[in-house]
Amino acid sequence: MEKDDLPKSYFSVIPANVRYDETLVANAKLMYGEITALSNQKGFCYASNNYFAQLYKVTPQAISKWINQLAEKEYIAIEYIQNGKTISERRIYIADVPEKKIITKLVNRDPKNDLEKVEKIYLENYQSLFKQGIVKMEKPVINWGASRKLTKDCIAKYGLETIIDAVKKSINNKFVVNTGYVLTTILSAGVLSQLINTTGGRIDNDSDVGEINF
Repeated sequence: MEKDDLPKSYFSVIPANVRYDETLVANAKLMYGEITALSNQKGFCYASNNYFAQLYKVTPQAISKWINQLAEKEYIAIEYIQNGKTISERRIYIADVPEKKIITKLVNRDPKNDLEKVEKIYLENYQSLFKQGIVKMEKPVINWGASRKLTKDCIAKYGLETIIDAVKKSINNKFVVNTGYVLTTILSAGVLSQLINTTGGRIDNDSDVGEINF
């Protein structure tokens, strides 16, 4: 993977437990976010230390230290693919952090409030896309603080039923699906307006969306 192969359409997420971990250096936290973005493509990150070194303009040795920090704290899991006695590929997976455990619980129980009603429909859509092989990560990486604030604001502005209808439509939205099917993308001003006002919620290209502010 070269620097020019950067996945510009995917979003990176740094959850609170990583963001506020004082034992991690700042660049290790930044790298975690980059790994989440790269993992959206195939369900894991396969970028090399040289790729990250070029991206952050540091040595591969520095990259190795940051990756080891994340692995030691169990924020990531590393798998080495061997071809005979030679390692042919390294795969980095996002570990099952507390945010993913929240997702599992919500999927398997009834929602307790309006926020969870919206989140559950989104998660059910995401699972459907995963089963079809359209999204590669089994569970989405969610910044719960930002996501829930945005969801609450949208419900207050448009009403619960309108937001639920928009989230239901979003599974057929090419733009949203191609960017990794993220709830904050669905509820961003430009996309949400299109979903509310478009039959079936279809947006076929970026030009239909206009400027989106996150």
